[in-house]
Amino acid sequence: MEQFPKPPSDQSEKSDSLQHTLDGKYQFDIKQVFLRANDLVKKHFSSLVQACVLIFLALVIMALVMQSIQETFQALFQIAVVLVIAPLQTGLYMMGVSAARGQHVRVFDLFKYLPVTIVLALTHLITIILTQLGTVLFIIPGIYMVVASTFALILVADRQLTAVSAIILSCRIVNRYFWKMLLLLAIFLVLILVSILTFGFGLIWVMPLYFCAIGVLYEGMVGQSGSELQEQDISGESTFDA
Repeated sequence: MEQFPKPPSDQSEKSDSLQHTLDGKYQFDIKQVFLRANDLVKKHFSSLVQACVLIFLALVIMALVMQSIQETFQALFQIAVVLVIAPLQTGLYMMGVSAARGQHVRVFDLFKYLPVTIVLALTHLITIILTQLGTVLFIIPGIYMVVASTFALILVADRQLTAVSAIILSCRIVNRYFWKMLLLLAIFLVLILVSILTFGFGLIWVMPLYFCAIGVLYEGMVGQSGSELQEQDISGESTFDA
């Protein structure tokens, strides 16, 4: 797996930031998250909107192709879709993270994580499978998986974790703040539904706002990027802290 350049920083400070969150000491203020994310959208509006449009066009093209191919090959094509979407979605998440870190955001950052497509696609596939299994099991486990895996792709890109480690660590982080995370995502779901009533025009602001909000949360909960987490940083990864 390709390693990305890692800026020099204090590893103990980053570990303390993550541990602070895992200890349940992060101050999760939904209003402040929205306010800061809204400011970031204003600052980086052009780059974020262009990136969202590119992903939307990619989805439309793949949907059209899906309708034109034989049913026998649709399963294989769906895997190809994940290979395309996973790194692009990650790129958009990381644009939100970069904005939260006060870094310059460019539309071409959307393609920055193509070199690690396989790991990102594997992470995405595992979360999809777990979500579908959870949905079959009385729906609630599926909803949990959607919320709990929010940071999985970002952790792969930002901390160079493996797919399984990233999913587990994301679950450990979210478990401490599950209900507020659920409420935040529910608010965005409502905003998206309302945006549809405006013939989709509202999505021009809502989609960048979502990725910036996740970026703000990730920056606050996990901290700066760094080398692969040491074993002690993800110790107890086999146990989900409720």
